[in-house]
Amino acid sequence: DITAFRYTPYTDISSITGNIAVRTLSPGTIIHKRCIRPVPDVCKGDRVFIILEKGAVRLSVPARAREEGVKGDRIWVENLNSHKLIRVQIEGKGIVHLNQGESI
Repeated sequence: DITAFRYTPYTDISSITGNIAVRTLSPGTIIHKRCIRPVPDVCKGDRVFIILEKGAVRLSVPARAREEGVKGDRIWVENLNSHKLIRVQIEGKGIVHLNQGESI
């Protein structure tokens, strides 16, 4: 009986495709949004490139991710040249953008 279930269960496999389990799921477990999460685009320790664009100029600086996240998440990275910690937004696999007001 799932009538008192807090979260809406997924009813088809296409809803959970491309995600990973947060914990071990036993056979017969009802899968809902707290059981799965998207596969991270950036994992802790990954080498990423900080992209800064101003007009026709595009600057790319190597960095190391200090956290994991998916596209749109804001995470901390360490500039590999200056070792400064910088808050950036994930744009895709290995690519992050500098937020307004931050410096490399």
